[in-house]
Amino acid sequence: MFLFDLKRIVVENNELIILSKDIGELNPCVLSILNEFEKNVYKELEKVYDFKYVQGTVGANKIFNQLKKGMSKDIYVEMITQHPSYTSGILINDLIPNNLNGNEVYTLYFTGEFGKCWLNSQTKSNNLILEIKQLLKISEFKNRFEINVIEIYDSDRLKFQESQKGASNKRWKLKN
Repeated sequence: MFLFDLKRIVVENNELIILSKDIGELNPCVLSILNEFEKNVYKELEKVYDFKYVQGTVGANKIFNQLKKGMSKDIYVEMITQHPSYTSGILINDLIPNNLNGNEVYTLYFTGEFGKCWLNSQTKSNNLILEIKQLLKISEFKNRFEINVIEIYDSDRLKFQESQKGASNKRWKLKN
């Protein structure tokens, strides 16, 4: 099972509010997708000796998007692994409209040491918060919107170790 922190970003009356949540509040459908995702990524990583980043090696976006197809239509989940410069576009074009249309919106990030093995963009949920702050400076929101942020920082199943200690470009493999 992925280990993660969960928080909620709320904009109401043109104010930004960040709330920490109890893990028990994560939608069971989203938790199920995360568990399947972890299992599928593990199966793909077992097929390779080592890798530079999980994301590119196993086609994690493709796996995740396939799993999302079976999800309820009133839940929207976006795995944010792109460079931070894309965050504002995702926020304006996907996250806010989906929430305003009545969907429960989640963003998924990989953080800490676990995140360093996962992808090279090193995008963080703070990028999303900064973009919302910028948006609030130049616009006025009359409607409330909420974005749930899942920050995965570890996994019970996906444990990594360096495959070439001392190499200038780190490579990883699954721990046995």
